[in-house]
Amino acid sequence: MGRGLLILLLCAGVAACARVRDTFNETSLSAEGVAAVVDVFAATSRQSTGDGRVMFDAGRSRTLSY
Repeated sequence: MGRGLLILLLCAGVAACARVRDTFNETSLSAEGVAAVVDVFAATSRQSTGDGRVMFDAGRSRTLSY
C-alpha cells in the first residue's frame, strides 16, 4: 500500500511540472461575425429619484416606468 501511494505521488509530482499547452491564446476572434445590437425593454414599479445617476430608489411607485 505504501509503495503504491509513493509511486502515485511521484507521478503526480512529475505531471505537475509538465508544460501545459496555452490553448486560450491560439486564436483571436472578431466580434463582427457573432455580435449583434439588441434592443432591451424594461419596466419597473420603483419610485423615481429624479437624479440622473441613480434613477430609482427602494420605494414603490403606483405607476410603471418604462
